Amino acid sequence: MFSKDSVIDHISPGVTERELNDVYFFAVIREGSYFVNALIGGGTRADVALAPGWLPSKEPLKKGDMVRMDCYHVYENYISDVARTAVIGSPGEKLKRYCDALVEGHKEAFNMIAPGKKASEIFYSAMEKIKEGIPHYKRPHLGHSTGVKCYNPLLSFSPQCNVVLQENMVINFETPYYELGFGGINIEEPILVTKNDYKDLTSRLGKNLHIL
Repeated sequence: MFSKDSVIDHISPGVTERELNDVYFFAVIREGSYFVNALIGGGTRADVALAPGWLPSKEPLKKGDMVRMDCYHVYENYISDVARTAVIGSPGEKLKRYCDALVEGHKEAFNMIAPGKKASEIFYSAMEKIKEGIPHYKRPHLGHSTGVKCYNPLLSFSPQCNVVLQENMVINFETPYYELGFGGINIEEPILVTKNDYKDLTSRLGKNLHIL
């Protein structure tokens, strides 16, 4: 997880998206991983999702800008897919409220994750919790299985997926929010389903908005 911490450590007024993406790229290589992709966008450009051809900006970030980091790399043939959100300086009321709502969605889901639980049930419970803070929140899924491939279409936290969780499954839970003119927020973390519940593989990064 060194690479993600490195990006967060470099976020400050004056830094550019290009520089932050470069930090992630070189940190991944130093750690012996294979770089796949990084979407590190700041300000209103934080709303970019998976966009082929998207290039990081060379414009300096400023105080008040949010920064959304959604990064992928491969280590020993296994995919890592992690996302976090930061803000330079004090967050606005809307950003804080929306981030808090997404965090509560994660907590709701994590309270349910255990062998025997249906993926669809976890989706509905997390969505209901998120909508308490973001009433218009909509998502087709709240995460996907991961491993040697980033996405397994047979298993996701979605209304259509009634797959029952089993011990040793690795699943990414995520709660992205994108709004044109505002920006983007995401919390994404891989979870290992254990015998009785789960292990959060990125717990030391924290789910909350990183205020820098």
